[in-house]
Amino acid sequence: MKVTNHHSIPSVFENFRKVEAYDSGGADFTPSSLAQPAMITHLSSVFENKLTEDVSDQIMSILGTAIHSILEKGCEPGDLVEQRYFSEIVGEDEKTYSISGCVDRIFMNGMMSDDDTPLFTMQDYKSTSASTLIHNPQGKSDWVAQLSVYNWLCHYNGIEVAQAEVVAIVRDFVKSQARYKKEYPKAAVVVIPIKVWSLENTERYIRLRIAALTAKIPAPCTKDERWQSDPKYAVHKYVRGGSLAKRATKIFDSSYDAEAFILDEAILGEVQERPGKPNRCESWCPVSGWCEQYTKELEEEENI
Repeated sequence: MKVTNHHSIPSVFENFRKVEAYDSGGADFTPSSLAQPAMITHLSSVFENKLTEDVSDQIMSILGTAIHSILEKGCEPGDLVEQRYFSEIVGEDEKTYSISGCVDRIFMNGMMSDDDTPLFTMQDYKSTSASTLIHNPQGKSDWVAQLSVYNWLCHYNGIEVAQAEVVAIVRDFVKSQARYKKEYPKAAVVVIPIKVWSLENTERYIRLRIAALTAKIPAPCTKDERWQSDPKYAVHKYVRGGSLAKRATKIFDSSYDAEAFILDEAILGEVQERPGKPNRCESWCPVSGWCEQYTKELEEEENI
């Protein structure tokens, strides 16, 4: 992938991303690559030499790397820090695949299993937004998947994890919001316990993801993979001539509420559904320009 710098950001940012490129340790898959949509993985491979990314879009990733580096210096003696673990699994195609993952921090929590095996706490650092925590107080689904695979790797490397946690650093924390909003994070750092899947369910997940990522014909992205927002329902009044007003009178999250508003207010008009937007496709997908699923939708919108 070619890194561009359209906003004349100092070259140190660009150079840092070049030397800090993610390394899978030679494994076939990592927790992050397993979670990648199959279509993005496929198109990224096909158009690898044409892919570009501006360094301005990598700033949050750079900040995350900086946070990891700083917190590593604060770990206790004996902690397992930034350790990469490997294991293998036989896929549905009967091929053997290697899986690796680099865990931010693992430390003994003072507990012992029934057979006197020491138990550990596993932590993963996340630089995130307050909005993300408000909407995902128990942690995002991809965090659960990632830590479940880490737990699976730890188990097959002789480390029994008793607790899994995401240490969320809220990069846009505002203390006044925490004081007056109930759902808002109460501090700039929030520890979120993660209930990881069983080893059996994790292995099932890994095999299913490998099958999806190695399929000859990749499946189209799902709504979740596209980060698609929910549809909205706009109430438009009729104007002179019988046409609908361009500007909506009010917008609702459900069609029921929109219809009820028309009846309650005796409005002469109708409800129009506004489809949810595929936010990943619009702003964050590196291969959206080559994706038939997305380009076809854009063409259909232009013809409406």
